[in-house]
Amino acid sequence: MYPLTSMFVLGLDSFVTCLAIGSRVLSWRERIWLALAFGACDATATLLGTVRPHRVEELPAFAVYILCALVIGRAYRPGSRLLYALPVLLSIDNLFSGVPVSMAPGLGFSSLAMALLGLSLAAACRRVFAECEGAA
Repeated sequence: MYPLTSMFVLGLDSFVTCLAIGSRVLSWRERIWLALAFGACDATATLLGTVRPHRVEELPAFAVYILCALVIGRAYRPGSRLLYALPVLLSIDNLFSGVPVSMAPGLGFSSLAMALLGLSLAAACRRVFAECEGAA
C-alpha cells in the first residue's frame, strides 16, 4: 500500500468514530484531548506493530467494530470516560498494518487530523439541525 493511502485508510476509523461521538455535546478541550488520544494510540500501535513479530492473528475487523459500537453506545452519557477506550480499540488495526516505523508519526498525525475533522463536522451538523428545529 502507498504511504498516503495507508495514512488515509488507517485514519478513516478515527474519522467515522468521531462523526458518531461528535454529535454528543463536547467542549473544545474534550475534542482536542480525544483527537490527541486517537493520534497517540494509532502512532503507538504502529510503532509496537513494527517491533513485535507478527505471530498473532489479527482480530476480525467486524468484532472490533461491534465492540466499538457497544462502547460508543455506553459512552454517550455525559461525563463518561469510556470515550477514551475507543482510541485504544481502534488502534488495533495499526498493530497489524505492517507499515514501516518511519510512517508512525504521519499515521498519528493523520489520525489526529481526521478525528478533529469528524468531531468538528458532527458538531457543525448538530448546530445546523438544532437551528432547523428551532425555526420549525
